Amino acid sequence: MVATVADKGESMALRITIDLFSGRPNPSVVVTGLEERELLERLAGTAGRGRAATTSALPAGPALGYRGLLVEPIDEHAAPAARTRKRAPRAAERTRLRVASAPDLEDLVCSPSGPFRAAGLEARFFDHLAAETARVRQAEGFRATARARAAAANESCACAPLWEPEWWNDGGPIQAGNNCYNYAVNYRSDSYAQPGRANGAMYASISPANVRAAALADALLDAPLRNKCPRKGHLVALCVSDWDFHWYRKQRSGNWTHKPGPDPITQLDNANVPITDPRTADRGPYTRFVGFLTVLHGHVKIG
Repeated sequence: MVATVADKGESMALRITIDLFSGRPNPSVVVTGLEERELLERLAGTAGRGRAATTSALPAGPALGYRGLLVEPIDEHAAPAARTRKRAPRAAERTRLRVASAPDLEDLVCSPSGPFRAAGLEARFFDHLAAETARVRQAEGFRATARARAAAANESCACAPLWEPEWWNDGGPIQAGNNCYNYAVNYRSDSYAQPGRANGAMYASISPANVRAAALADALLDAPLRNKCPRKGHLVALCVSDWDFHWYRKQRSGNWTHKPGPDPITQLDNANVPITDPRTADRGPYTRFVGFLTVLHGHVKIG
């Protein structure tokens, strides 16, 4: 749901999205009038101080947890302001702009008194968001250490899906309409699939038991708690945070891959390291590992 902060005297508008979740839709709000002008001024000030649109503290590719703010002009008047940025948006962002290195802007937008006050979010959500922005800003040292780990080779999995980024990373409706669950199950529904929804058993809350039960209702099967390829189908893994769920899938190579929300699919964890086992990977805020499940091809229905 997108909230709107309206100002009748102003026709310009910006949509701001907190790029945070993987399974659930990201929080989004539309600002106009005075709030929009203040946000544009902060954007201009960031560019004037020579700050780039991203920093080394943020993962270079798709990642779990906080990934920055997406600022999208939604009328012709606001678009030129966004185009003044030094770094052109990636193809996947179209007219959107990822703003990741502007603490002043983040502090304004991510505050409970900022524009997202109109979105009806719980107070504890903003505590979680503050912890996430702090984690990302301080993560570079850990990431540099993690990159030095050698990626051990796993057994190959003959029945597992192929690595096909061209099938998922179109920079448009396919990439945006399919999340980590779609990718793990290897089922492109273009509906941002939610566990259990297609079978009338969607999770009631984000808890290990509820999300796992919803996936079982979609015909996924329990698997032993071990990183071993099944004889039929392919292996997936579920983990959760306080606010969201995330899924991984095992490839034919034996390594694991995943899709962080609407971002491209990736073979790397949050530390930019190949994933040999999701239990030991850097999963960002998705710290609770729920378990492995098996996807039998042709048996699973999600939506």
